[in-house]
Amino acid sequence: MMKRIELWLWTIRDDLTGKVRVTRHRMTADDAASIHPGAVRVPGSLEYRDVEQSKDAELSVSIDAWMRGATALPEAGGTARD
Repeated sequence: MMKRIELWLWTIRDDLTGKVRVTRHRMTADDAASIHPGAVRVPGSLEYRDVEQSKDAELSVSIDAWMRGATALPEAGGTARD
């Protein structure tokens, strides 16, 4: 299963020099917040990327659906109650 993610360039303050700079690599908002608290998105730098979703993530989606009361996943031929 494919998942679409948003990647941005970020404006950060360099820990060594104290200067404000733009990251070399694009990151998701969660990654930027954990690595560089206070990072700010660079306008116009958004890139969408389709990535393969891990089996663990697919399983958690199935478990979440089951917890909400779904009896079976629609692609498996069952019906979901939502």
